[in-house]
Amino acid sequence: MTDQRGGQARGRARGRARAPRPPRERLHRGLTLSERRAQRRQALLDSALELFGTKGYAATSIEELCRTSFVSTRYFYEEFQNREDLLASLYEDLLARAWEEVLAAEVEPGPDYLRRDTRARVGAFVHALLDDPRAARIVCLEAVGVSPALEARRRAAHLRYAEALANFFLDYFPEGTDPGHDFELVALGMVGAINEIIIDWMERDEPGSLDQLIDVVCELFLVLGTSRWGNPERWGTRPAR
Repeated sequence: MTDQRGGQARGRARGRARAPRPPRERLHRGLTLSERRAQRRQALLDSALELFGTKGYAATSIEELCRTSFVSTRYFYEEFQNREDLLASLYEDLLARAWEEVLAAEVEPGPDYLRRDTRARVGAFVHALLDDPRAARIVCLEAVGVSPALEARRRAAHLRYAEALANFFLDYFPEGTDPGHDFELVALGMVGAINEIIIDWMERDEPGSLDQLIDVVCELFLVLGTSRWGNPERWGTRPAR
């Protein structure tokens, strides 16, 4: 009887086969392959920020990027197809970081909320780019006109910003109000305007303070965004979202 019960137990145990464990990545100097690749990729992005943002994209070679980042050309091509792919990835990374800052900006509820909210978010975007002039140069200058493929990515990024900006202002319109025009086109104009304003600010011999730049952009946004609905100061607090 004991042998029979033991055989049954062993049979049940064999029937409960353990799920196979995923293979462990081998470590090299304490890092997995995935971690080493992420480290190399970031080193290349950091080098691109420095070189593209100072010397310029056209004046920077892959060999110089690899030498500066201490990444071999073999590993460069594991992470990026070519120099343009690196520029495009850096461009989108910089915009993504700027957008994170915009979303994180908040102000206290109260009077004149729209104006204060607009200034906080415009200020977050401007500082995300211009606190590091290399970032602004890459986003607004170096990524322009490189190729049709990169222009398409820039265009897509501008349209994403325009859609988000339109939604931001449309939230403030009185319920049931029809803007009466394609407000996303107006928002796209705002995106183009801030891009040109930043370029002009960067290329001036005496550009003035970032606060002045932020004030100009805010006034532009508020005039375009609210011209058909009167003074935004009377709109009060932010609407429920």
